[in-house]
Amino acid sequence: MGTAKIKRLNHMYISDSAKKHLGLINKALDHGLPFPGLYVITFAGNEIDQLAIMDTKYLLKRRVRERLPEVVALAMGRQDAFELVRKMAEDSFRRSGGCDLRDHLLSMQNEPERSGMGE
Repeated sequence: MGTAKIKRLNHMYISDSAKKHLGLINKALDHGLPFPGLYVITFAGNEIDQLAIMDTKYLLKRRVRERLPEVVALAMGRQDAFELVRKMAEDSFRRSGGCDLRDHLLSMQNEPERSGMGE
């Protein structure tokens, strides 16, 4: 089934509920498999949107796994995913005065781990 390891940013936003299952989630994503109730937030696959939210059940489709952009956040449930996107936007605005989420997320990759992510 899933053989391709899902690409992820080094410093991701992770909801508190996803943190409780992080070991199992990482194992599933390393094998390109879904995790029940898990939503991944990725960079958008088009030039119009900034991010995409997807239930990992779609990872069962090979084409989805092969074309999945880098995962930037993990959340248990759709509502948690929306809350993480809101937090990313607030953090980006606070940091730069704008809402370029790609730039915000990529710039965090060069910083030491921050404790406030995903809380």
